[in-house]
Amino acid sequence: MDILVRDLNDNVLPNGLVEVTAFKQAENGAGYIARAFNHSDKTVMCNINIPFLNIRQEIQLSGFEVKTLHFEKGQCSLADMMEAPIPDEV
Repeated sequence: MDILVRDLNDNVLPNGLVEVTAFKQAENGAGYIARAFNHSDKTVMCNINIPFLNIRQEIQLSGFEVKTLHFEKGQCSLADMMEAPIPDEV
């Protein structure tokens, strides 16, 4: 898994500002769950690349935000901490 973090002016930021704190099979067995945490107090854009799933996804994280992402069949959607879908755009 590769992560590239940029500020809102498209400047590349140091590694470690965004951490994937979990990556696992979804509890219902359908797809995978990843949790991303922004360690900084600034809003950032984060490109997540998961080659073995053929997924490239860009997400925005506010300062100190955690997002739970559900990957299934090449698609990415938001989920809550209990892995229930959130009807929102990634």
